[in-house]
Amino acid sequence: MYARCGRIDVTKNMFNEIGKRRNLCTWNSMIMGLAVHGKCNETLELYEQMLREGTEPDDVTFVGLILACTHEGMVRKGQELLESMETV
Repeated sequence: MYARCGRIDVTKNMFNEIGKRRNLCTWNSMIMGLAVHGKCNETLELYEQMLREGTEPDDVTFVGLILACTHEGMVRKGQELLESMETV
C-alpha cells in the first residue's frame, strides 16, 4: 500500500522490520514497489538478496524485474532475466 502511494521509505522500513519472516509475497511486493517507481538497481539488488536467502521467484517476481528494466532501458538485462526464468 505504501509503495503504491510513493512512500518507498516507509515500505523499506516495514520490509526490513519483517526480517527473516519474509515470504514470496513480501519479496514480490517490495520488488514491484521499487520497480513501479523506477528503482531498477535497487530492484535487481533485492532480487539477488531474495535468491541468497533461499526464496524461489515466481512469475510475479519476473514481471517486477522486467518492469524495472523497462523503466531504466536495460533491454539486455531484461532479456537475461527472461532467459533465466527457464532455469530458476
